[in-house]
Amino acid sequence: MLQKLESYWYWIFFPVLFLLLMYFNLGAEGVYDTGDGILHYMISKAATEQPSLLLHHWNKPIYTLLTCLPAQAGYKGVVTFNIGCLLASGFFAWKIAAHWKWREAPLAALLAVFAPLAFVVSLSGLTEPLFGLVLIVGLYGVVKGNFKTAAILLSFLPFVRSEGFFLLPLVGLFFFMRREWFAALLLGAGTLVYSIVGGIYVHDFLWVFSQNPYNAISPYGHGSFGHFFGASEFIFGWSLTALLVFALLVYAIPVLRKKEAQGVRQDELILVLGCFLLFYGAHVVFWWKGLCGSLGLWRVMASVMPLAALVALRGLRTMRLLLVSRPQIAPALTVIILALHVWMPFKQHKLPFQEDAFFGQALHRTADFLKQQKLDQNRTYVHFPYMRFLLNKSFANTKDGIALFGVDSTWLFQQNDIIIWDSHFNPSESDCRLETFANKNRFEEIYTDSSQMKDYTPAQQFRVHVYRVRANANDTNRIR
Repeated sequence: MLQKLESYWYWIFFPVLFLLLMYFNLGAEGVYDTGDGILHYMISKAATEQPSLLLHHWNKPIYTLLTCLPAQAGYKGVVTFNIGCLLASGFFAWKIAAHWKWREAPLAALLAVFAPLAFVVSLSGLTEPLFGLVLIVGLYGVVKGNFKTAAILLSFLPFVRSEGFFLLPLVGLFFFMRREWFAALLLGAGTLVYSIVGGIYVHDFLWVFSQNPYNAISPYGHGSFGHFFGASEFIFGWSLTALLVFALLVYAIPVLRKKEAQGVRQDELILVLGCFLLFYGAHVVFWWKGLCGSLGLWRVMASVMPLAALVALRGLRTMRLLLVSRPQIAPALTVIILALHVWMPFKQHKLPFQEDAFFGQALHRTADFLKQQKLDQNRTYVHFPYMRFLLNKSFANTKDGIALFGVDSTWLFQQNDIIIWDSHFNPSESDCRLETFANKNRFEEIYTDSSQMKDYTPAQQFRVHVYRVRANANDTNRIR
């Protein structure tokens, strides 16, 4: 059955799944991520008119470079790019398993693509799908023995997401164990290139580190050690979680017995299992201790879902080997596990996406009001990325709209400027309180909206307040 599945895999699985994901993309009325996903898209889109954004540290240079053209087709163009990344990641996970001569190799693609978090994150403008693709393609090159080419590709991983800096030393260790000294040195190629390019442009050859946008101590606080473990159902789904736990036992039991795990390759152990555990463990600790700008977001785990699929496939493979004496049970159990896995994204999410009832609907009503009142063309101060997206404000054009990333006494508002304050971003990220605009002689509140969601964290209520700057003279509109 698996051999027949592999022969049709190219021609059925990937095209059909691409069409399905594109249906969800084109039919969506809302977006998966109204914050970072939208902001990534807006920065990439603006990069063609403001090339300096190609070095935007938070947006990540490689992500911006590869998505700036798809972004010209609109938000759905970037989503299409991420869909391609998801499917390609599944393809290369399968290719690694096939190189190891695993009969179950085609199932690696299915496990990677239908992991519930990876599936829905691909329908966004986030960076995780591209990170997962660059990582799995680079590791495929290492597994195949193309060490130098793979090292150069992986060296640019930190410029897709910063976690790449944590994974490269582990890959370097593998190269040292293989005595591939030059390949290990090439892992620094990406940092060298961008240090030189950025140094010429910003006059700081250490800008990659000196301008790191993530504080060592996270401004978002911290959470419990078990935060990500408790979210396993939503990150991996039931089937993948069970297979991962079983696989970890398969890896661990020989170690505990001080024996060598039979059939486990060094590249599987260090590159696949090692990178997956290092990435996962790092985020567990970051959120637990409040480090490196962590907000405890589940979606970051989509970055290593192709590796999780390969680890889980080790668990599935071992289960089938243990049941080899019962040929009637193994196929049925495999089908049940895979069917449950494929069902999970649809169980957890209503697809195509509708407008988010907590943030999206309130912001959409606010945008509709401003358009009806013909105020959407006024210079606008706004932090929430989705609000800026709905009003079609370019990230590059500060005359068109300026983000409220930090209102202070140096700002001088002009008559009829629009200020959109929201209770999610402004108090926590821009330190801008609602009381800032309490002076009715200077600021006229023209619209307000709110929404509530039961048991929603971190906030139970979301509010939007819109102000128009009154006609006062000279310095009277300064924030004091």
